[in-house]
Amino acid sequence: MKGEDILAIDRFYAVIPAYEPDEKMLAVIDDISSLTDFHIIVINDGSGKDKLPIFAEAAKKAIVLTHEVNKGKGRGIKTALEYIKEHEADTVGIVIADADGQHKVEDIIRVSEALKSSPDKLIMGCRRFSGKIPLRSKFGNNITKFVFSFAAGVKVSDTQTGLRGFSSKLIPFMLSVNGDRYEFEMNMLLECAREGIRFYEVPIETVYLGKNESSHFNPIKDSWRIYKDILKFSCSSLLSFCVDYIFYSIFAMISGSVAFSNICARVISSIFNFSMNKKFVFKNKEGIAKTAAKYFLLAAFILAANTIMLELCVKYLIHNKYISKILIEVLLFFISWAAQKSFVFRKRERKLTNKTKKPMPVWAMVITDVVLTAAAIGVFMLFDYVMPQSSGVKGEVIATVDSSAEGSFTLPNAADNSQKEGTAQDDNEPAVTTAPQTETATTTLRTEQTNRRNWGNQDTADYRSDQNAISSITNGAITSEELGSASTDNAQVTVYKKSIGEGNDKITYYVADVYVTSASEIKAAFADGEFGKNIKDSVFSMAVENNALFAINGDFYGNSERSIVIRNGIKYRDDVNDADVCVLFTDGTMQTYSPSEYDSDAVIAKGAWQAWNFGPALLDGSGNVLETFNTTKYLNSANPRSAIGCVSAGHYIFVTVDGRNEGYSKGATLSELAAIMSDEGCMSAFNLDGGKSAMMYFNKSIVNAPDGGGRDLSDIIYIGG
Repeated sequence: MKGEDILAIDRFYAVIPAYEPDEKMLAVIDDISSLTDFHIIVINDGSGKDKLPIFAEAAKKAIVLTHEVNKGKGRGIKTALEYIKEHEADTVGIVIADADGQHKVEDIIRVSEALKSSPDKLIMGCRRFSGKIPLRSKFGNNITKFVFSFAAGVKVSDTQTGLRGFSSKLIPFMLSVNGDRYEFEMNMLLECAREGIRFYEVPIETVYLGKNESSHFNPIKDSWRIYKDILKFSCSSLLSFCVDYIFYSIFAMISGSVAFSNICARVISSIFNFSMNKKFVFKNKEGIAKTAAKYFLLAAFILAANTIMLELCVKYLIHNKYISKILIEVLLFFISWAAQKSFVFRKRERKLTNKTKKPMPVWAMVITDVVLTAAAIGVFMLFDYVMPQSSGVKGEVIATVDSSAEGSFTLPNAADNSQKEGTAQDDNEPAVTTAPQTETATTTLRTEQTNRRNWGNQDTADYRSDQNAISSITNGAITSEELGSASTDNAQVTVYKKSIGEGNDKITYYVADVYVTSASEIKAAFADGEFGKNIKDSVFSMAVENNALFAINGDFYGNSERSIVIRNGIKYRDDVNDADVCVLFTDGTMQTYSPSEYDSDAVIAKGAWQAWNFGPALLDGSGNVLETFNTTKYLNSANPRSAIGCVSAGHYIFVTVDGRNEGYSKGATLSELAAIMSDEGCMSAFNLDGGKSAMMYFNKSIVNAPDGGGRDLSDIIYIGG
């Protein structure tokens, strides 16, 4: 409401609600009538018959409106406002005063004068609390001041004052305010703050008669009425939190992702909370499209803030994701309350019109909610999961390879490389030999080597290795074809295409048999050379940019907020998650760790050159397939896969399994992949990222057939050209 829409005020009504009054009320009426030309309205709010003489006397100078039974101060004020609305066509001023003499006529006049100059405001006669104040009045006012400031975001020095003034233009608004008793006065302030109706404070004298014993304020009943809005909001928020927390826990157990679980749970609880607050807490009657738009805009902000704060809390402060969730929710409760009161469910001034606004159909409401929710989630997902974000972390150097040890391992064909036919090349190019196209693939029958394997496990639980699958690899006929060999001064790589099985059970995989003179030849690279989030590139591009002779996908570190990331002797992140860790040391050895076994200090002290945090580990360090894998049934199913294995220091096996292509390659389970790595002679082996990430690069091209053409990812493992 704007001041220019209100006519000048030249007439006033003094409204005095009264319940069981005494002679002091008559004194108030006498003072007003003798010092002003105000019309006086007294409301007999169901007082006893013994008070009839007092009201009869009052009727000589005032209009007396009567309630047959006590209905409350708020209802009495509304009765007077309805009377004024019915009998007045012009704009008049209304001043509400108490019947017990606590408001001096001089202060009533001061409120009316302020209303003349500021007819668009709610004028409040505010007491200056000094001297001896009754304890319950002082305590009650301080409490309500705090609650009001928190709920409305507006500071008022005296929320409990009964001396208030406003224009008759506000009568429709005042009649719409909830509450019939003392809560009406608090609700009046809350609604005015919500509507943007400003307050104007007029200092008045503080008068307490008989320690304020004449007040009919019931500390329990009336306090409940005053604070019930915020209590209802708290209950609604608590219920919504319970919904949120339950679904967060469910999704966290299923996915293990803090961000994903929080987003899904928040969407569900936000829809629930919106419905509760609109219908029961704020009882907002504005069109659902407008309130939903504002609510879900707020929800998107709260969601982003909640998720970011939760991730930071879990990462840096309290590692327990469930306790962190509770703390962040409590913190954001206060922001949500203030925002919903002042922005989302803010009531608009009712305009008197004969037009009836057609409500939005239910189907449109549903579509609107879905679209707004999707938009909010989309904005967050775009920022959190799509937009590249460089961390700015340069990393800490924790290991270097001693130059004296760089030639500690010998390449098997080092003496013959310079003499191979067709290997005369530029000094900067690796020697490459390619198998003749007409060469017939060789078939060998693998026999189970029970003397070095322990596959006696009979337990078929989901996370257990599958003895039958292992046996099918080790005892099956494997077809092998050499695709090519390449060497440099410090590395030798031979790539094979192999397959086993037939029809829908066929598995096609690629094996890179790698020898290096030093562990430093096993290198890693980040997409765009940056450590960060959502920074991705293709395996091919990363291989070309780093002049790689050979490359394979890494562990896609950028797909996790928590993990161990050590690359080329530099530690970028040291936050172990619930997955296994594989470490390549500067001495050429490779070891795998469960999350509980991993000791960062010990690993660094031993000389960690590379560390990948994905898994699971596949072999026990002695070439035996592990009896159990740190995984789930879903991840144990047949899929495209990549793995790294160590035969001995300086000798490594890289495997990429194609999949999801019946007749060509179904993919491999973890048991089958472990059997392949063991069959290749590895002592230890580790599962890298798979699915569409499973890609192998050799001799300037991708040699396998990636599912769906592959995908961009955050890192590779490679041998330099």
